[in-house]
Amino acid sequence: MGLWILHGCVSGFAATTSRPVKNGLSLRGTGVAQDLADFRSMNQSHQRVHEGFDRLQELLLAMRVGDEMRASDAASATGLSAEVCRSVFDGLQRAGLMTYTGDDRFIRRTLDVVPS
Repeated sequence: MGLWILHGCVSGFAATTSRPVKNGLSLRGTGVAQDLADFRSMNQSHQRVHEGFDRLQELLLAMRVGDEMRASDAASATGLSAEVCRSVFDGLQRAGLMTYTGDDRFIRRTLDVVPS
């Protein structure tokens, strides 16, 4: 991450705090340490979500036609919420790659390709 991006993020955090400001300077200290801690925490959270989606992608790519998976099982394996996994499976169902059979179960199916 470039320094200017980090500076912009920290500046954005500082601008949204409720500290009294005079001439662009906080009257109670800069609070940069807290702003950086908030930024790091947010960054770590985003990293965990990205890793969860990477794990979900690996699970989905490993599935063969006829394999089934529950959204709740995918959530347990990836660290994502069951609602997020269900949304991904719903999208794959709309794309024709999964079939919903009820009881939170989705089955991998072949993609029907229409010849041109």
